Amino acid sequence: MSAHDGDIAQALSGSFPPTEFDCWENFKELVSREFLPNERAQGTPPLVRPRYLFRGLGDEAWHLEPAFDRTFRSLPVCDRPARHDLLLGNFRRECLHFPDYREDIGDDMRCLALAQHFGLPTRLLDWTESPYIGKRPEFPSGMTAGLRTTMSSWVMSGR
Repeated sequence: MSAHDGDIAQALSGSFPPTEFDCWENFKELVSREFLPNERAQGTPPLVRPRYLFRGLGDEAWHLEPAFDRTFRSLPVCDRPARHDLLLGNFRRECLHFPDYREDIGDDMRCLALAQHFGLPTRLLDWTESPYIGKRPEFPSGMTAGLRTTMSSWVMSGR
């Protein structure tokens, strides 16, 4: 497994270097030491923006690529905006049948987030405040069983 900033590391000074771990416990120890300092103990209010944001990927060779671009890779780039608009327009029309979503579909960003939540391929990338959320459940058990498991975690400053 690698915890790294990927291609972004080359562009940022002070980026975290790629690191490989042979067990889940070593990963958790590094994460807690480097990325999850106990800011509350230092008097920081609990509702402060996170210091880092994380995105986990199932394979260290994968790049940061939205589901829309992965799904429509074969579509010419010049045709993608129209396809995106078509998908989102169809999604909005379907949501009109559900009164709870009417306010969400009226706001572009909220509509995109809702569409992604329901599985529509969008140009959004999910990021989380937790370095563990993006890890697949089988990862720790795979390492415990002695299986070679590779994943990557992208780390971005949240401030």
